[in-house]
Amino acid sequence: MRDESGTACYTVHDMTDAHHLPNVFSSIVATACRVVPGLSHVDPSKILVCVRKLPPTRLGETLGLRQAKARRGHDSVFSTMVVGGREILYVITFNVSLVSTSAPARQALETVMHELWHIAEECDGTIRPVRHGKGFNAAVADLHDAYVSIGGRLVPTFDDHARVRLRHLRGKGRPGVLSVRRGLSLVLALPKAWKGEWTEEDVRERTTTLSKILPATFLYACPAGHSVTRYRVLKKPSSCAVCSPTFDRRFLLKRKTA
Repeated sequence: MRDESGTACYTVHDMTDAHHLPNVFSSIVATACRVVPGLSHVDPSKILVCVRKLPPTRLGETLGLRQAKARRGHDSVFSTMVVGGREILYVITFNVSLVSTSAPARQALETVMHELWHIAEECDGTIRPVRHGKGFNAAVADLHDAYVSIGGRLVPTFDDHARVRLRHLRGKGRPGVLSVRRGLSLVLALPKAWKGEWTEEDVRERTTTLSKILPATFLYACPAGHSVTRYRVLKKPSSCAVCSPTFDRRFLLKRKTA
């Protein structure tokens, strides 16, 4: 891949003032696969970790490159990728907002376990055929607790002025569009002529400041003390969903001030 100056660089060496977030998450992924029994089937060398800005409600996504992908006007194809001399079977992308100081402490690590749990038992590039729900969430919670119990490294957080290194996979269809969710799998936005080949040139990295890419957040609190993060200013009265599943004026949210 190439940096902002156009120089080919898969491993970044000159980064004295920036935190390489893909390396941070890759280290946690490798540790989890080594020490958590429920993830012993996952080979971290087959995973390419990316970190970029995703929609606020999407904390991560896992792409299985051996998952059959059929689109209108296309034959079913399997993707191939070799990066740094190793075959890649999965691309896991994490939302850069997970390293923000405003992110809940448990959220980032649970997202790592969530995406790893999507990997099939065979670790062959396919996705585990399990739907999201109570059972899936319970399994993720168990993985999280097992990782924490052995003293695994937590996902670090950085202030808004921190310089960070991001990584994304260039889309093969519309610019900037890699995949969309359909049921259990991620479907690539593919052009007709594409045969499922990815190269190192499709893996891009850039350095930026967190404040330039993180969505604006607004903190609210209810009378019971629960904190709620919103990505826009509330225009209408809203109550705390923890205190009451339906609107209740007794639990109105009030915006926190610095």
